[in-house]
Amino acid sequence: MRTDLQGECRQAMHNMPKFVNPKQAVQLFLNLTEDHGVEEVAVVRNPSYVYPPFDLYALAPRRRTVREGLLGVVKDMDGTTTTTEPLCIHSLEYMVRRITGRTEKEDWSGLNPQSDYPHIIGNSTTKHVEYLIRRYEDWI
Repeated sequence: MRTDLQGECRQAMHNMPKFVNPKQAVQLFLNLTEDHGVEEVAVVRNPSYVYPPFDLYALAPRRRTVREGLLGVVKDMDGTTTTTEPLCIHSLEYMVRRITGRTEKEDWSGLNPQSDYPHIIGNSTTKHVEYLIRRYEDWI
């Protein structure tokens, strides 16, 4: 984020009220979506014991290519927000496919549960990526 934009965001947050009525909340949300070019909003249902019954999240614009504007990749695999293990395994496999060019199942069957999973489940994401780079470096 540019420094001048950071200052603007800080100032806007400083002036933002902590509580608003429903009509003001709708207007704040509409302003947020317009100011940031939001085209889609995720509607996330909450479990029956969580109030409110759903939450709304403004989504960043979709990317047309993997590298379009990509500065980094963040992966959470500790289960804090959701059960992310299947998603993270898929993401790591996708990363290997992209950097090796083996994007089709015919080119490579994918990560091996017996030989790869012990190195990519648990530990740190850094260790996961280091292992996969070492393991598949001949294909890169």
